[in-house]
Amino acid sequence: MYYIIAFVRTLVVLVYWIFLCLFAFILCLFKLKDKMNMYRIAYFVRPLLKPVYGLNTKVEQETDNLPKTAVYISNHQNTLDIVTLAKMIQPNTVTVGKRQLSWIPIFGWMYWASGNILIEKTSASKSYKTVQQVVDKIVNHKYCVWLFPEGTRSYGRWEIAPFKVGAFITAIEAGVPIIPVVVSDLNKYKVGKLNNGDVIMKYLTPINTKGMKRSQAKALAAQLEKQFIEEYRKLNAKVAAKDFSACTDMPKFTFVDNDQWIESNPEYKLGEDKA
Repeated sequence: MYYIIAFVRTLVVLVYWIFLCLFAFILCLFKLKDKMNMYRIAYFVRPLLKPVYGLNTKVEQETDNLPKTAVYISNHQNTLDIVTLAKMIQPNTVTVGKRQLSWIPIFGWMYWASGNILIEKTSASKSYKTVQQVVDKIVNHKYCVWLFPEGTRSYGRWEIAPFKVGAFITAIEAGVPIIPVVVSDLNKYKVGKLNNGDVIMKYLTPINTKGMKRSQAKALAAQLEKQFIEEYRKLNAKVAAKDFSACTDMPKFTFVDNDQWIESNPEYKLGEDKA
């Protein structure tokens, strides 16, 4: 039975994604590289979560108000990230990927047309230019960006990998808040298992980066990494205990102008753990 489920699921996923990418590519041509395209595409990915992947996804959030422009960060586990992201992504949000992704037939066309930020595979000497490319999209075009500060997928080899500083430098230089989103363990997923259990996605309290300097990015990354590990363990414990009392089916936020949000939320103090 395991192999039958695995075969059918793989076939359904493959066919669905091929048609979805083609449909999304054509749809995006009407609003080429529009920053709302990823949010629109997510609408067609979310239906896959339960019936196709067998994932019961639930959402927690520590706040009801979010700034309109921000840098979202989340843990990077496996290829299911792209599916769960469809439930978490907010309006005007794009991802950042290597330019080589656009070369992949069908998927790459959709990824390019949907407005994601494509960057060259960078060396240390080019990293500053890459950050500035993303900062320009945030500051001048009011993009939100979704970044994975671990830089690589875990595939269950660790809980949370050490955070790299790029996402934090980007937010500090753009002068926008950071919105942390922690996802419980996705690495128990089995392609031949009909029900792959529960997953909790939690939006933590946004980080006000006002007043921070680029030199503080490393300390901020280390502090958020510690917070992610703690929250990841808490979420996994809730999943194991079937404690979903604080969960909803979909995130619901009121979006506030950045100036208003920044003025009404205290500056984040390094060395002070968030409650």
